[in-house]
Amino acid sequence: MWRFLSIALWFLCVNKQLDLQTAFTEIGRMIALRDGWYEERQEYQKMFIEGLMLGGAFCACLLLAITWKLSQAIKLALFGFCVLGVFILIRASSFHHIDEFLGSRVLGFKWNWILEISGIGVVTLAAYRRLKFESRPA
Repeated sequence: MWRFLSIALWFLCVNKQLDLQTAFTEIGRMIALRDGWYEERQEYQKMFIEGLMLGGAFCACLLLAITWKLSQAIKLALFGFCVLGVFILIRASSFHHIDEFLGSRVLGFKWNWILEISGIGVVTLAAYRRLKFESRPA
């Protein structure tokens, strides 16, 4: 499980550097223009965001059920990864009203930073707990 998380986070790091989400957004825009539903895009965007949130919640519940007997650290890491994954997909959708929200600030911090760092932070905390508490010799 830890190898999977390492590989997935490495891929996300590469994705962030290559800015692949911008290509994703542009492809979606081109499809909407080509197929004639660009004017109604806000309704599709709303359904997309709602679907991502429901899918993320389902994924988190499924992972909890699958990892029920595994360590707390793994469950925590997978929860953090789910949070990060849903945030990334919503951010990649790059819808105007979502961008406005993510650009707004709370106590001087952008929501964009808060959500992204929270997911990464939970995975980091889980890895720390794994190293500190679960890898001690018996």
